[in-house]
Amino acid sequence: MTVLAPLPPVPAETLRLFDGYSTDVLRQPDSRSFMIGRLLEEGDSADLRWLSEAVGLEAIREWLVERGVRQLSRRSRAFWEMLFDLAPPERPDPRLWLL
Repeated sequence: MTVLAPLPPVPAETLRLFDGYSTDVLRQPDSRSFMIGRLLEEGDSADLRWLSEAVGLEAIREWLVERGVRQLSRRSRAFWEMLFDLAPPERPDPRLWLL
């Protein structure tokens, strides 16, 4: 089991996306997935630069594979899948919802 270290300090400009959250809570390893999702969906280039330096591109790629389908908008997901050269996930047969 890998123990994750706390994230480096979150830039003041990035905190605009986390109104109401304590910076101490955001830096904890348990908040890493939340931070990645929020920044991939709403972050600007400075936010994304900090994220890639803080968690690494491999962690972002893993997050996209594991959680991107459920937690990102279609538009954001399509962008990140293209950027990371990931195949789009298979879509379930819509007829299954009729049952």
